[in-house]
Amino acid sequence: MRIINRKLRNNLFTGNFKAAKKSQQNFSAAFFILWQSQAIHAILRTDVFTLPLPTRIAAIIHDNWSAMLVNIKSTVMVSAIGIIFYAGLMIVGAIVMKKYH
Repeated sequence: MRIINRKLRNNLFTGNFKAAKKSQQNFSAAFFILWQSQAIHAILRTDVFTLPLPTRIAAIIHDNWSAMLVNIKSTVMVSAIGIIFYAGLMIVGAIVMKKYH
């Protein structure tokens, strides 16, 4: 894993993005396999309750998707309203600063 991670960093810093993407894919696949096989659990000395397996996480998301979708919609709506309000406030602030500064 360290070798793959080192290759990824080197490729990113040298501008070799195609090789960096391949290194990232290799790192992700290796990490997923180690996690699913519980090797990460052995390294971190934890159990599957504390760090669930990826397949278990996917199953939980699948089982609770309808309830999660309601919460996701609420979160996105509130976030969008906040961003729009803040953007408007900043535009008004910029106009006032330009006029009176």
